[in-house]
Amino acid sequence: MAKYDNSGKKKPIFKTEEFWESVLVVFIALANQLWSLGLESGEVIAITVPFILLIINEIVINKEEAKKNIG
Repeated sequence: MAKYDNSGKKKPIFKTEEFWESVLVVFIALANQLWSLGLESGEVIAITVPFILLIINEIVINKEEAKKNIG
């Protein structure tokens, strides 16, 4: 769903919360593999799941706001 700024213009994808939260999730998983941070898979999951839930929450909120704006 498109996000809009205060002036009503569509925000670029890199200025949305969902984008940066997903970048963070991917970075944590890759950093553990590339730089051997010593985290086990369960620990990586425990760190990244809250961010994934935030992404899902933002998507649901955006869809609800879009429904309100349409109808």
